[in-house]
Amino acid sequence: MPDPSLQNYQNPVSSHLHSGDPATAGCSITGGDFYEPTTTDFPSPYQNDYFYANFCSGWIRNFDPTTKTDAPFASGIVKPVGLKVGENGSLYYLFRGSNSVSASVREVRYAGS
Repeated sequence: MPDPSLQNYQNPVSSHLHSGDPATAGCSITGGDFYEPTTTDFPSPYQNDYFYANFCSGWIRNFDPTTKTDAPFASGIVKPVGLKVGENGSLYYLFRGSNSVSASVREVRYAGS
């Protein structure tokens, strides 16, 4: 008989490896938020996307729930530990820092094409 606790189980819509190409793999998703601000700063293709960061690989990616596609957004971030979309339409990330870089909150704004 099937386990009744699994009757509402759904497979994940996106997943990532823990090893391999650092552009897509990493050790820990440490923050995420849907892009649904009051005022938008990013172009319409980013509306309602889910942005998330990876602690070890130092990247931010965005996932489009409608198309179920995942794309790189930013890289070279030192140990991101949090991510939030501001009401002003900017994306903010908190990073832990390193021996040479102090921990802080950084703002990502759309710069145009």
